[in-house]
Amino acid sequence: MIQISIIIVNYNTKELLQQCLSSIYSTTKFTSFEVIVVDNNSKDESWEMLKLLFPEVNCIQLRQNIGFGRANNIGVENANGEFVFLLNSDTLLTENTIKILYDFFTANEHALSLGVLGCKLVDESGQTMNSGGGFPSIVNDLKEYYYLIAEKMLKMKYEERDSYDFTLPFFEIDYVIGADMFMRKHLYKSVGGFDPTYFMYYEESDMQIRIRKLGYKCFITTKTSIIHLEGGSTSRIKFSQFKRVINQVSRNYYFRKNERKNYKLYVVVDMLLNITRIFNKNYTFKENLDFIIKNIKSY
Repeated sequence: MIQISIIIVNYNTKELLQQCLSSIYSTTKFTSFEVIVVDNNSKDESWEMLKLLFPEVNCIQLRQNIGFGRANNIGVENANGEFVFLLNSDTLLTENTIKILYDFFTANEHALSLGVLGCKLVDESGQTMNSGGGFPSIVNDLKEYYYLIAEKMLKMKYEERDSYDFTLPFFEIDYVIGADMFMRKHLYKSVGGFDPTYFMYYEESDMQIRIRKLGYKCFITTKTSIIHLEGGSTSRIKFSQFKRVINQVSRNYYFRKNERKNYKLYVVVDMLLNITRIFNKNYTFKENLDFIIKNIKSY
């Protein structure tokens, strides 16, 4: 019986995916696992690379890019493992991380009411990166706007808001980032997986809200780490209009769905911010106008 299904969603990250898969097979000392790659209609010969170099991988090729969450849902539907490990294609394993996560989960599942487990993410130089955080909230968003104004206009400095002690062997967190989510398959399916309305961004927070409502908790273990090269399929352009729009649309939907009480206040503040967005120098006037129109339509 397969115990762990590693699920990777790919979109035009052929080289990164090859490195990721090579790192999995070279470091994982765990006999009962499978790898499933769900390809979102890549155009960079990712499919051919998979068939040539990794024939053991279960490859699912989609006819269109359906987004991160929906692609993961398809991967889980085809998974044979008792556990699923959602892993980004822009990650590298440097040790027997799969076994370490499995051992931690099974040893602490009941004592911690463990639902989702992640590990420490680092960059190529070993510096700690974002591994998760507090649930996005409208109140915290308003605080962030205040901090931004204070820092930019009043020259006031504030400590990083979501900070965690990575010297601890593990710690609780609101949500684990979607780059490395380890959990039981039955729990994933019992909450309906990722909400397919999200194309990308905020889907992991949304799902882990539902998981917490069932009484489970989310944790980060620092017993192992994964190198995260950060956004392989979305970070080629520093100021990506597509990424910017999708992030905002997902954000609006997340707050509309999960914070109905404060949503009208959020819309009022965000509408005011649209006035300043027209002057964003990182984009053309046409791009700024397009962003504002799509933002308003998604309210």
